[in-house]
Amino acid sequence: MNEIIQYLIWSIELIVFVMAAGYLIGVFDRMIEKALMIITGGPFGCLFINYLTFPGVILHELSHALLAFLTGAEITHIRFFSPDGDSLGSVSIRPRGNFLTMSMQRGFSAMAPAFCSLLWLYFLKEFLYPYALNRPMIMVLFVYLCIAVVLHASLSDADIRVGLKGFPGCLIITFLVLYVGKIYPGNLCMKYFGMDPFTVITEVIGRI
Repeated sequence: MNEIIQYLIWSIELIVFVMAAGYLIGVFDRMIEKALMIITGGPFGCLFINYLTFPGVILHELSHALLAFLTGAEITHIRFFSPDGDSLGSVSIRPRGNFLTMSMQRGFSAMAPAFCSLLWLYFLKEFLYPYALNRPMIMVLFVYLCIAVVLHASLSDADIRVGLKGFPGCLIITFLVLYVGKIYPGNLCMKYFGMDPFTVITEVIGRI
């Protein structure tokens, strides 16, 4: 029973981490935009974040669509890059099935950009980076694409709201994957980020 509770706690923490990371990246984007506008004295910050890094926008919307498709939702509308007001692109889905499946579809599709960004960075590292070595122009392209992916790994307020609605379904699926696979999510964090926030949180809670 203690093992089940532990995996349940890790599952909750993992989902919260993903949502928090996506939100903080959005905050970081706005800070960069404002800093560039102050430095350049013009709208370059907005131009850079929203337009010059458009491949990141395309991958952001593709992430939404990919997870919606994989979880069984119907994709009713998709625009990979079509700036319109505060929106650079959009994906609309129609959840299908029972409460659990619809919750899962909403949650995973909403949070997709935050964790799919790791997938896009992995692909860039594996398939583009080897060709970038000793090729300055390709290295510039590699760095540019990585920046574009990271800047658009953010979650909008709407994404967060939909993600919270889909929390129950995401929690059940995440728990089953971690528990059945005996996966400790801290190992993934250590591999990609060089730190294990799960251990840190456990230690902090233990000292309270």
